[in-house]
Amino acid sequence: MAQCTAHLRNGSGTRCKKQAMKGQTVCGSHGGQAPQNKAAAARRLLESIDPAAAELVRIALKGKTERDRLTAIKELFERAGFGEAKRIQAEGELTITINGVDLNDLR
Repeated sequence: MAQCTAHLRNGSGTRCKKQAMKGQTVCGSHGGQAPQNKAAAARRLLESIDPAAAELVRIALKGKTERDRLTAIKELFERAGFGEAKRIQAEGELTITINGVDLNDLR
């Protein structure tokens, strides 16, 4: 893991000696624990695994039509090993969580 890139506030200009959090450049003391930073780190980690999957997540969350969104969700489930979906039906708000990461937090 990389070292936190933040500097101490004691005026010395010394860099923090803690390890940066996974997918981030700072430690928890310097903003890594903030919910928006955790969500951004999770998004970056998912995107680094498979750029095509990252695009599918974007379409699933922000696709122009419901059909586009459902097709992307179906493909994500198939890639995750859940097999081919025979039918997807959704009403209201949809929450998708993969490996503990709520994809709605990545918007």
